Amino acid sequence: MTVTPPSLDLEPVSCPICGRDPAPTLRYDFAPYRVVRCPHCGLVFLSPRLTESAILKLYSDQEYYVSEVSGQGYDEYLE
Repeated sequence: MTVTPPSLDLEPVSCPICGRDPAPTLRYDFAPYRVVRCPHCGLVFLSPRLTESAILKLYSDQEYYVSEVSGQGYDEYLE
């Protein structure tokens, strides 16, 4: 099962630490998301990110928590 966000409601964000507008250095790009590094304080963060309403829709859907494939999910990290 693949869970996808209900919509791609994305928002660009400023650095959560120093609050500066991003002119961040790109670290990784997995469209439409980008992992960036703030050139001012060095924090690595996601921008753009899902909006709060998109996150609430995603995690309120029971499908997100149920997998029909055994052995999938965080339990495999404990092995």
